[in-house]
Amino acid sequence: MVIYNLNNLNFINLNTPLEEEVVRNLKVRDIIFLTGEIFICRDLAHRKIIDEYILKNNKQKLPFDLNNAVIFHTGAIIKEENSKFIPICVGSTTSIKLESIEPTLIKEFSLKGIIGKGGMGKETTLAMQKHGCVYLGTIGGAAALLTEGVKEILENYWVEDCGLTEAVWKLRVENFGPLFVDIDSHGRNVYLENEEKIKISESII
Repeated sequence: MVIYNLNNLNFINLNTPLEEEVVRNLKVRDIIFLTGEIFICRDLAHRKIIDEYILKNNKQKLPFDLNNAVIFHTGAIIKEENSKFIPICVGSTTSIKLESIEPTLIKEFSLKGIIGKGGMGKETTLAMQKHGCVYLGTIGGAAALLTEGVKEILENYWVEDCGLTEAVWKLRVENFGPLFVDIDSHGRNVYLENEEKIKISESII
């Protein structure tokens, strides 16, 4: 872990997989750049994992290893060319759609990081606090910048079942970011805090 400080903001370079001790040291407002392996895993893949593996109690047979992983909520545009998959655009999708599912994945696989946009709710925040995970928010409209950080598609899973956009993809990334710690492992959630501030302001008005 390499930390730079500028104007009271921490810019942190991290390598995946993330250790829980490292995750516990991250705080809201830290700015992260990731190098290593991450997984694209969005709506349909989440439901498939829950329905076919966790509910049937055979998660050990999952064809990829999510233990201590970082997953990315994205509807990536990926093209197949000469039997090789190429990332064209890798931008975040809205995370709150997975609020009812994400706490289960965090618990079952000890996920260490969730990348997405728009934040998540109270139950996911509690799961992150209990199991040592953070939510890393992306900048809106920064898909081109994030795509530059994707250096290689290492593996793909469930393309035939889910299609290119909803499949699970294992990526090798380098200096992938900037990503903002918007929910840390200590119970802070900037989205919920801002909602509370708005309520207070409206009550004063």
